Amino acid sequence: MEVQLVGHKDELVVTIDDDGVGFDPSKNTAIDSKGIFNMKLRVELLGGSFEISSAANIGTHIIVSVPLNDYHF
Repeated sequence: MEVQLVGHKDELVVTIDDDGVGFDPSKNTAIDSKGIFNMKLRVELLGGSFEISSAANIGTHIIVSVPLNDYHF
């Protein structure tokens, strides 16, 4: 598994690559799971985007981007 976190002036991008067993998106079982659904919902509530791609026996790739312009850390 590889996780990359990149901060830009106006957004934070997190990329996750997992070379595990993956899943078949056409079967909709994993992508409709509550865990993935909740991650996507939370990112969208922050005004961000959540992209996931996977293939059986190949792995999973996730990209999350969240705008930073309205947040102060």
